[in-house]
Amino acid sequence: MSIYRYIAISFMILTITNCSQIQQSHDRVESDHNEGFRIINDEDPNNNNGQTQSQGGISSNTDCKQPSTQRSYVVHGKRYYPIEVKAGDEFHGIASWYGPTFNGKKTSNGEIYDMYKNTAASKTLPMNTMVKVLNKSNNKTVVVRINDRGPFVTGRIIDLSNKAARTIAMHNKGIADVKVVVISAPDICGNKTPVTIPDDKQYEDISIPTQPTNNSTSIYVVQIASFLNYDKAIKYKNKAQSNVSDYETKIVSKEIDGQVYNRVIFTGFGSEDEARRFKENQYPDGLVIQNQ
Repeated sequence: MSIYRYIAISFMILTITNCSQIQQSHDRVESDHNEGFRIINDEDPNNNNGQTQSQGGISSNTDCKQPSTQRSYVVHGKRYYPIEVKAGDEFHGIASWYGPTFNGKKTSNGEIYDMYKNTAASKTLPMNTMVKVLNKSNNKTVVVRINDRGPFVTGRIIDLSNKAARTIAMHNKGIADVKVVVISAPDICGNKTPVTIPDDKQYEDISIPTQPTNNSTSIYVVQIASFLNYDKAIKYKNKAQSNVSDYETKIVSKEIDGQVYNRVIFTGFGSEDEARRFKENQYPDGLVIQNQ
């Protein structure tokens, strides 16, 4: 074999190898991108303690395989990250409703929207989550199942069906200040089969606390921390409760501009003064706030 032919063959092999490596690298980048976006830990950006976002949905299990409806998505240039929730989680904000214009059209999870059923849209709650919605202005409640995404308006946390809006008497005004309490949440990890749709009626008898009156002895709470990571909030809550026996710790989650904040609070104070004394003695950096 001549030296020139040897050089030519070597050059061809090198070129093919490089092209293959470039293609593999490109495929890997595309694959990583399509799998979702990593959520940076809210306390330490260099350590996420195993917290990853599998296929765009937040999960504490790095092996969690989540449905497409738990992937992050972009609307009007803003990215939203679906979350995991537990029974008892609370959200406060504005509810709106949607009806005839969307009736008969597909929802985000592929169902056909029926405005005469108790369903709702949420920007971040998992599909098939059952929640009870309290209208703070009249204490009327309704149980709905999440089967759509929205509403994409700042400050609004849930979009009710026409039937649900009428049940809590907000259909005429169009919006209402509400409390949303999670009753049950589906197992979104490792389940490739369709989630069984819950029967709305089985939750009708479940009650949630109504708004306290001005004379209530439990209107003031002390907020001691706030986390983006729900698991961190749980750990902090448990640690705080172990040091205090006279008052109860709770986690209250609130969605602001598509991001859920998990606030750790102490409750059970008889007055604002009692709450302030507790804060000064136990958590000087805490906040005394009115319970919503």
